[in-house]
Amino acid sequence: MATEPTYSGNIYDAAAAGTTDFALTTSDGDPIPYLEPSHIHVYKSTDEGVTWVALTRPDDWDFISNGTAVRLTTGIAAGEYIKVQRLTPVDSPYVTFQEGSLLTAQQLNDLEEFLMYVEQEIADGVVIIQGDAADALAAAQAAQATADAALPKAGGTMTGDIVFADTQTFPGGGISDAPNDGTLYGRKSEAWAVVPAGMADAPSDGNTYGRKDAAWARVDSGGGGGITYKGTRDLTLAAPGSPEEGDFYVNTATSGTVDNSWTGIGGTTLTGAERVAYDGSEWEMLPMPPASTPNLQSVCDVGNTTTTALNSGSLTAYLVSTTAADNVADWKSDVGTANSSKATLKANGDFATVGAIKAASFDLASLPDLP
Repeated sequence: MATEPTYSGNIYDAAAAGTTDFALTTSDGDPIPYLEPSHIHVYKSTDEGVTWVALTRPDDWDFISNGTAVRLTTGIAAGEYIKVQRLTPVDSPYVTFQEGSLLTAQQLNDLEEFLMYVEQEIADGVVIIQGDAADALAAAQAAQATADAALPKAGGTMTGDIVFADTQTFPGGGISDAPNDGTLYGRKSEAWAVVPAGMADAPSDGNTYGRKDAAWARVDSGGGGGITYKGTRDLTLAAPGSPEEGDFYVNTATSGTVDNSWTGIGGTTLTGAERVAYDGSEWEMLPMPPASTPNLQSVCDVGNTTTTALNSGSLTAYLVSTTAADNVADWKSDVGTANSSKATLKANGDFATVGAIKAASFDLASLPDLP
């Protein structure tokens, strides 16, 4: 237990956790006066006064109440001690008298207080030393009593279990400890042998796994391909509750983004007819089939018709073929001369407009009749 000073300080050993304010008074309640603020020191102990750590001002504490108390920046923890102590410096004169000057009452009082404070601190120091010595003597006497009561090396009787220290070693006999290298060892053939590591557990993600090629492999569910068409669905609205693996939907929304309730694809931009499937843990966008691009030949094949204007540039016409004489007449009258900008083609009574036709330089009238 720490010995308390009588005149120049105080030890607060029973303050409640969180306490921040401590008065500059002795244990008897008397004020602790001082000449300069720098003469006051504050200490903290976390081991019941065995050791003390000095606190700094103003980071850890400062004066309050016109200098009659100190306030900690942070309240103490349960069981911590606080000591306030006045330490008057003695390495230089506190009052210096000038030759030929008048002595003032203030100078004499300061000198008297300086001498008194130093004497009080010396007296408290002696008391503290004596107290610490008494504590040390008591501890030594207790240790001696324990030693005297110990079992002698020869003779005597002991009862109870023998408890050895962790570092206790015994010469000869016994089994040496396994290597201390973080590896698991077992005994084999009177020696330590490494215990092979066990099989790691399968991934914990809700899927079924099996062993393949010395590793875990996911086992996909069977049942006819695992895809169940559930119909159409507006993906901008909430996803269906409790989906099952293989559930398949076709989107009906033509714009917007996927609602966030569709785990795995939320926020995806929609254009229409997207296909989604549930893989057991989240939704996936399935690839769209490539769109077929019709070519001119497929449009012009016999039996196909189009209602859309055909725009083409720089066509060169070398042969006009038709099954009716009046078609040639229509062609001749519409084309007129070479490089006509517009012509009307007639086939089976239907007309299609073609722009920027480039005709070869010959007279259509000189062509023989077509079969």
